[in-house]
Amino acid sequence: MSAVGRWKALVPLGMAQFLVVLDTSVMNVSISQLVVDFATDISAIQATITLYTLVMAAFLITGSQVGDIVGRRRAFGVGLVVYGIGSALTAVAPTLWVLVLGWSVIEGLGGALVLPALAALVGGNYTGQQRAAA
Repeated sequence: MSAVGRWKALVPLGMAQFLVVLDTSVMNVSISQLVVDFATDISAIQATITLYTLVMAAFLITGSQVGDIVGRRRAFGVGLVVYGIGSALTAVAPTLWVLVLGWSVIEGLGGALVLPALAALVGGNYTGQQRAAA
């Protein structure tokens, strides 16, 4: 792989990392609007946000094992698709429970596939100083 091609691989990996991290920040910033939109209280929205983190954390090891079994690139791709489905469901969520399903559960499971595969792909594609830079 050429030097330019090697660094191109970092673009989708970095974007995926950014997306997973940004999503939590966006939800935290929009708590007050979510309370209004779903006619609920702050505790329910905070529980939804916490559940996303718990689901992702609970399934990170399983997501890593899936990457070992089916391949890290495939696990990364499947994770992005699952994450996208959760994002689409979250975007159209008419009730808090649909938001919980889309954002906390489905996106959390997608993130649990994406993050370990992402780390392994960076570690596998770069060595030495390049790995440190990546």
